[in-house]
Amino acid sequence: MTTNAPAKADSRARKQGKSPIKVIIDTDPGIDDAFAVLMSLSCAPELRVLALTSSFGNVRTEKATENCKKLLRIYKSSGSRKGSEDEKGDEKDDVVYVAEGSKKALNGKQKEHIADFVHGKDGFGDFEKDKEDLLEAKEDVEVYPGGSAKLMYDLAKTYPGEVTIVCLATATNVVNAFREYEDLPKLLRSVVHLGGAYTVSGNVNPAAEANVYADAEAADELYGTRGVDIYAVGLDVTMNVRMTEENLIKMRDTKYVKGRETLTDEERQFLFNSSQFYMNYHIKSLNFRGVLQHDSVCVMTVIHPEMFEWTRARVRVATESFTRGMVIMDKEGEKNWSFENAWTERPLMNVALTADFEAIEKALMERFI
Repeated sequence: MTTNAPAKADSRARKQGKSPIKVIIDTDPGIDDAFAVLMSLSCAPELRVLALTSSFGNVRTEKATENCKKLLRIYKSSGSRKGSEDEKGDEKDDVVYVAEGSKKALNGKQKEHIADFVHGKDGFGDFEKDKEDLLEAKEDVEVYPGGSAKLMYDLAKTYPGEVTIVCLATATNVVNAFREYEDLPKLLRSVVHLGGAYTVSGNVNPAAEANVYADAEAADELYGTRGVDIYAVGLDVTMNVRMTEENLIKMRDTKYVKGRETLTDEERQFLFNSSQFYMNYHIKSLNFRGVLQHDSVCVMTVIHPEMFEWTRARVRVATESFTRGMVIMDKEGEKNWSFENAWTERPLMNVALTADFEAIEKALMERFI
């Protein structure tokens, strides 16, 4: 059931007198998810990853679970990071759980189209399809009994007010957990969702971003949740943070230096190999030789929230017709409505409409390279 959490990061953060923020990463890996997860585990001393919970999106949920386990095995196998006494945290800090989430959206439907044209059939660019995955045979990672909702609740009960859920996929798992455990929102520190296209075109169609579109009902319900701070970062921000092919090559060729908060050589090679498929998609779709860093940008909202400009708003998500997945804001203070509407009783949430893109990109490259 266990694997090594970022004990080095935890111990280094403790030396600096800071307690790392406890996070659950809800994810559908996915190449950009892989960047975000390995960064969070390996080179984000500001974070302590408690768990990975799997969701559908870039791949089916079952495959997402396997990919979560694989990312943990890659992290564990990074031997160049092991062995130093100052890297050993408390035993309880050395646990990262994996739990499987929902296989269907709230409306009971499976997602029609999986993004294999973006991430490959295996979610990681299919670069290992012709060879045995040697990591599979080393050590398996057990799946938490009871599923993602129970794990979210159990961890929130263990650390009340301390846990942030970083949702890099649909909002389905989080909403299911909130439905099953009504007191869960008040036990959390916050929820950050990678979702929405507020002032720009979507990436599924002109109206919608993929994570929101895949379960529009869940996103609408999450954005209406009371008792917990909700943050959303969408394409308005993430489309502006990119990693060029030149930097991908530099990442691959840079050797890990012990004591630096960066990726290890094994992690760099895996991310470089998987990113080639992802880059080819961006060449075709955006004429850009490189990759976007959607998920890592979302993680950076937890590490460096000051790099983002947050707008307070009430948000609804369209759930029907050709506007399905469209997010519509009612910004705080812009209008005093004369009558009630579908927004007036909604809680305010925090939406990132712009950010210091150069600072975010620099902060990410310092960890990847």
